[in-house]
Amino acid sequence: MTTTKLHKIIFVAGIHGVGKTSFCSKITCQISAEHVSASTLIKNAGAVSDDGKKRVDDVDKNQDVLIHALGNYQTSREILLLDGHFCVLDKRSNIVTLPQQTFVQIAPSAVIVLQGNTQTVQERMNQRDSYSFDVEFITKFQELERAHAEQICNDLGIPLLIIDADQNYKAAFDFIHKFLV
Repeated sequence: MTTTKLHKIIFVAGIHGVGKTSFCSKITCQISAEHVSASTLIKNAGAVSDDGKKRVDDVDKNQDVLIHALGNYQTSREILLLDGHFCVLDKRSNIVTLPQQTFVQIAPSAVIVLQGNTQTVQERMNQRDSYSFDVEFITKFQELERAHAEQICNDLGIPLLIIDADQNYKAAFDFIHKFLV
């Protein structure tokens, strides 16, 4: 298998538990794309991305590690679905927006932001991670994720689709094909 540098990145964003992995799996089954999470790239580069409770000790360092790891990432696919965040939690569980420069360096061809039902997100976090945040916090986190994504995509001229994570995937396929295929 021949590997090449990435040509097109679709950044798939959303808060923890919204369904990014499931979404990306369904998309990669339909198009010739590869999926990797930002946290996997960070962990594989030898950095710890979070404390096991989705809190990041050094947000800026994590972004530097991510950019470096992404720059070294090789794939045989032309399209990479990179799942990650526009906002993360710091070590005190404060919501922190990621710097615009991170997205300049990632240089996504398009962004898809997944939104989900807060009760469902809370249940997923509790089942998967054995903890959860209250519904008010999840709502605030999701709203800030969306708003920051909209601002960055607007500033950088990146096509953006905001979609319910559990809805029909046709809109996502149409969006991808419109901008990338």
